Amino acid sequence: MCVNIFESIVLGVVQGITEFLPISSTGHLILAREFLGIGDVNGLAFDVVLHFATALAIAIYFRADIMSLVKQLFSSPVNYIKEHRTIFLTYILAGIPVVIVGLFAETYIESFFRSSTSVALTLIFGGILFIIAELISRRNQNKSTSVSLKQGVIIGLVQVLALIPGMSRSGSTISAGLLSGTTRTAVARFSFLLALPLLFGVGIKKMLDLSGGEQAFAYTPLIVASITAFFVGYISLSWLMKILSKNSLIPFALYRFALAVYILAFFQ
Repeated sequence: MCVNIFESIVLGVVQGITEFLPISSTGHLILAREFLGIGDVNGLAFDVVLHFATALAIAIYFRADIMSLVKQLFSSPVNYIKEHRTIFLTYILAGIPVVIVGLFAETYIESFFRSSTSVALTLIFGGILFIIAELISRRNQNKSTSVSLKQGVIIGLVQVLALIPGMSRSGSTISAGLLSGTTRTAVARFSFLLALPLLFGVGIKKMLDLSGGEQAFAYTPLIVASITAFFVGYISLSWLMKILSKNSLIPFALYRFALAVYILAFFQ
């Protein structure tokens, strides 16, 4: 049994929207699969293409920032000032916790928290975290417009929560940034650039897992899903970066609460 074209479009749209919005892509994909009645059919193959598609959307949207970082990386020692070294060190240290936990515990975490009930409870927990982060951030009158080394480490530690289906990587990292005294737009930019190697890495890991199995799948639905996820993802990322400059995470928290109630009522 393989996922058909319509189902692949639905999965691509869901991934494209929810990968960047703080409402949990994994949780929504689980619900979308249950709603379509396809369970985990071709699940690993779709995980591969969807991760690569959304990573590509990030790379293109932040291409100017990435090129700037690359130029700094290959600049001469005279021009390679302390600030640049700190930026790279911040990204490296922030990415270490989720890599370590992901390598040793991702399979266990995904299997343990994959039920609709656990997704609903995680949605509620994430929503509460958003509200607390926003309330604390509003009291802080001296927010930084860039992510420091200390703030990057805090964001990296909180990013581990994103391995739990329903939590949302963008939501947890943006909340961590707000709690540590960073503006929403600054931490969102840092969060998505931090996610780039992670998404590519997860995609490669799952591709290796896929190559070692006997799973049969059709290529056309995978291509359709990846193209859909890329374009929808790029649009949702652009929209999120614009609204975060003027709006809070609280509307997303309310959406998470409503979705959790719906899941508990109809997906048991």
